[in-house]
Amino acid sequence: MQSFSVILLSFAFFFHAAISLVSYNVEFNTYLQRRSDIIDLLGPKLSPGASIFLPNSTGFDNATKRWQDYADPSFSAAVNVMTEGDVIATVQYANQNNIPFLAKSGGHGAILSLGKFHNGIEINMRGMKNIQINKESQSATIQGGALNGEVTNALWNFQKQTVSGAGVCSGFVGALLGGGHGFLQGRYGLIADNLISARLVTANGTATTVSATSHSDLLWALRGAGHNFGVITQLDLRVYDVASADSWYYETFIFGADQIEDVFTEANQMSANYTDPALLSYAVFIRIPTVDSQSAVLLFSVLYNGPMATGQRYAAPYRSLSPLSITNGTGNYPGLAAITGNDDSSQICQDGYNRLKFPLTIQQYNVSSQRSIFDLYNATTSEQSGFNTSLVLFEAYSIQAVQAVPMESTAVPNRSAKVIVSPVISYLSDVSLDQNAVDFGSTIRRNMYADSGQSELYAYVNYAYGDESLQELYGYDTWRLERLKALKAKWDPYNRFRFFAPVIA
Repeated sequence: MQSFSVILLSFAFFFHAAISLVSYNVEFNTYLQRRSDIIDLLGPKLSPGASIFLPNSTGFDNATKRWQDYADPSFSAAVNVMTEGDVIATVQYANQNNIPFLAKSGGHGAILSLGKFHNGIEINMRGMKNIQINKESQSATIQGGALNGEVTNALWNFQKQTVSGAGVCSGFVGALLGGGHGFLQGRYGLIADNLISARLVTANGTATTVSATSHSDLLWALRGAGHNFGVITQLDLRVYDVASADSWYYETFIFGADQIEDVFTEANQMSANYTDPALLSYAVFIRIPTVDSQSAVLLFSVLYNGPMATGQRYAAPYRSLSPLSITNGTGNYPGLAAITGNDDSSQICQDGYNRLKFPLTIQQYNVSSQRSIFDLYNATTSEQSGFNTSLVLFEAYSIQAVQAVPMESTAVPNRSAKVIVSPVISYLSDVSLDQNAVDFGSTIRRNMYADSGQSELYAYVNYAYGDESLQELYGYDTWRLERLKALKAKWDPYNRFRFFAPVIA
């Protein structure tokens, strides 16, 4: 009976979508001819602080600027919203005129499906970035336009913290919607695991409260597949006290090309021997000409949230490998972004580059594969200088608290992965390099997966390139995909939210 219901819901979804597409084709050209009507028709419904920008108007380029140009969406209008009411009015206007819409906070969404968004309305959430600490409930109320760094710093000012994404310039809600890995996940789980409730503007342009007691089905979906179901205007999130002696110890090593096997052999031993939720490593294959002008190197950081002496003990085996250089010290949680190259001044936060990612997760390093991947990276970035800012990222976070959350309780499909791997093919926007970039990143992922010995490929949805299957993004359990599709048919029958890793293409 359950399967039959899913079939009926899916039929209803495609029936409505077909009608919508016909209507869209008829009416959209008319909209393009009269797009300035949005100012006259939508403008009076917006709050005093909101604004609307059209192409060639002052502020449009800044409002629609994104992290990269590859497969980027195109807009015929941008609405800078300031209130939930502004989001509702914009979605309703777009629906009434069969215009696609897309919400943006940090603008770091980068996936093939975004390239299918044409001449629509951008809902710029950056005017909604307030963060309020609720001390009595150990929670924070965060608006939908806040960035990771803004959340981290605001909480820290009150000696609070929670799991957040590594990159300070990325949107906080976007990270949450895909699960949200982060430095504190060994203690507190994923970002999504800490979601208490959310105010969500759904596809029909109405707002609803989503929580364990109100539309709990949507809460399940928001935690891992949330890009498909609505615009979060505000959320309540669990936060945690910062201990008075809280500190992070780090040692960052640079290893030469001849040390790859030794380092990853040690990394495997560390992963097997220690279950400390405060221990993690963060590594990249990267080119640093000031260190080695001829070859790529391995940048490897050991980070420990605890006493310096314990952190030094964890780092000692790497120190004994005679790295090219060692940088060490202590810092606090907000400072980790700078330590790992994810702060505002880092290359990863700058505009003008394309950064194509091809993620997969692994349980341990195949040492011989690490060598072959390094050699491929080294040769390609040497032969094709346009890719010399690319890197291969290895995020080995602790997973104790992540695994403590029942698999069936959220849409997150994989809680056992010890390492998130992602080639990040970075280059100045140049269409002549696009296919080479895709080939480069795809080859690294394909080879690493083949060497992993794993029967299933999991791709972290927030990093996805866009050619992954639904199973690779959302899991291989049939019940999980059926539930997502049924919820999609219920909450978004016209598939308005179809531009980021869509459950329904």
